[in-house]
Amino acid sequence: MEFHDSKQFAADDVKVALVDIDETVCYYPDKRRYDLAQPLTENIDKINKLYDEGWQIIYWTARGGSDKSKAEGRCYYDFTWKQLESWGCKFHDLSTGSKGKYIKPACDLVIDDKSITIEQLEGWEDLAPEICRQRCIIEGTLHNEFTPEDMTKYAIDISSVLNMSLVTNPVLNHEPKYGWCAFVHWKESGMHIYTWDNRSPKFFSVDIYTCKPFDPEDAVRYTKEFFGDNLIKVTWKE
Repeated sequence: MEFHDSKQFAADDVKVALVDIDETVCYYPDKRRYDLAQPLTENIDKINKLYDEGWQIIYWTARGGSDKSKAEGRCYYDFTWKQLESWGCKFHDLSTGSKGKYIKPACDLVIDDKSITIEQLEGWEDLAPEICRQRCIIEGTLHNEFTPEDMTKYAIDISSVLNMSLVTNPVLNHEPKYGWCAFVHWKESGMHIYTWDNRSPKFFSVDIYTCKPFDPEDAVRYTKEFFGDNLIKVTWKE
């Protein structure tokens, strides 16, 4: 067998990003049916920024890759291409599950809702796999400060949105050097809210940690609705 020097995947030093679709650039508010998928515009904007910076964007999805889909002759290629265009996605190519299986395209970056790095895998052992632990951090910038009255309302309302059981009303504290913080205790764990008022724009961080499954998209959508025009930008991760 003859070996050769490995080269960059893309020609002319163009970097290639493989981007998942479902739960990465879209979500399902109800049934997980492709035609009901709704775009995650913030995530799409991030991918589009890579496109504008010169990355080659390839959307890579398992849609149509199941044995049932193949047996029934389902191919979602054309549908998915048009769907991505309708969401304003900028991309160069699309690969779907109906066009091969377990084929790894050459790339420099993989963007997926289920991916982790090898560093994240090493040294981590789930000591209680039977216990649900879910965490979501939502952060954003505001034109005006996140007042203690609003923090109390936000904490109580989002408890209802996520179907969590309040143990006590939110507990608040103010630190002049930083800002306000709040904690709400749920039967299913709890949530912290932190604000930084001594900066422009104002900044907040919400840390949700539960032992009961929830949809982080519900928390993000409520956060956007709650702040309305006061919100400059929001980001989140699970």
